[in-house]
Order: sequence, then C-alpha cells, then structure tokens
Amino acid sequence: MDRVWLSHEADKGAELSILPTERGFTLDMPTSGKSRWISLSFTLPVETLRSGRYLCLLVKAASVGFLSFRLYLRYLHDGRFTDQTARDFMVSSGGEKEQLCHLALDQALLANCSGAEAHLFFQGTNFRAEFQSVEVLLIT
Repeated sequence: MDRVWLSHEADKGAELSILPTERGFTLDMPTSGKSRWISLSFTLPVETLRSGRYLCLLVKAASVGFLSFRLYLRYLHDGRFTDQTARDFMVSSGGEKEQLCHLALDQALLANCSGAEAHLFFQGTNFRAEFQSVEVLLIT
C-alpha cells in the first residue's frame, strides 16, 4: 500500500473522519449526506498482482452498530478503469469481528493495466468502526 485515501462525492454533505488509535485507526461517518459512494482506498503493486491467482483481504474491525462494505479491485488503463467486485460483503452488526473476502484476479486485465487500486465501498448512511488490521493477501 503506497497510498491510502478516503473518497466520497464532493459537496454532497458526507462527513468522514479517520483517526489513529493504539490498535489501528477509527473511521467515523456520522452521515453519508447525499454522496453516492464512500470508500477507503489504497494502491496495489501491479507486478505483485500479476504473480497471483486470488486477491484476499483480511480485516479485523470493531464496529459500533451496523457496518457493511465490499472490496472492489480497480484495474487502471489508458485513463480509464475496470472494476472487479468481490462476491461477498463484509458485514458486522456490532462488536469485534475478523473477516476474509477474496476475488479471482483477471490476468487479461492485469496484463494490460498500468495500475491497480483496492476500494472498500461502504454501505449505509452512518457507521463508526475501529480497524485493527487490514491485510492484503495474495494466493499464487
């Protein structure tokens, strides 16, 4: 992960904050406003992905109430992108939970892409969670 960022639709009233904690970081969204997306994103090394068959994400988080998000892998090419979505959502109704999701890497897309990003797209109008670990795993 070279670069990490939060994203949402600008000027739509979303309120987000990210703060470091002793065990990781807290992500707080009191309201999504009218933003159509809220995401935590980071870059991934394309050369490393090209050697794999599956991309996995292992997340340990403690939420206050409902938390739901889904992993997208974005292949960047020629100023455009193609998204690939993990089948399952990561969901918690509250408390601490460790979850794993995966997706099969598309080697044809990887062969022609110039970059790759992981996006955790959040569902719902509000949430608060402490992320204790976010691990990217590659199965070769």
